[in-house]
Amino acid sequence: MTVRRSVSSPLRLAVTLAGGLAALGLLTSCGAGTVDAGTLEEQITNEVTEQTGEAPEGVTCPDDLEGEEGATTTCVLTATDGSEFDVAVDVTSVEGEQVNFNFEVATEPTS
Repeated sequence: MTVRRSVSSPLRLAVTLAGGLAALGLLTSCGAGTVDAGTLEEQITNEVTEQTGEAPEGVTCPDDLEGEEGATTTCVLTATDGSEFDVAVDVTSVEGEQVNFNFEVATEPTS
């Protein structure tokens, strides 16, 4: 599997993850047009860590992301203080087995 990514804006991971968090991710899918939840979780974690210098406690995605333009899912990012933030993920395009998606971390915690 090949992973390619770029970032659309700087991220800041503070204790409460305050501030606008947004990123653009590009990922090549190994399956039949889907990105499995585990790979999606890893990609989001890596992007947030790379851009902030601090890893979140975790990211959980409820299901695989369909490799279909316009497909969406909502993951949950858990900050180091235990706060949880929704992560909106949407597929922007699909090129063969490559699924291109954006994700944006909410600026306010859900818990």
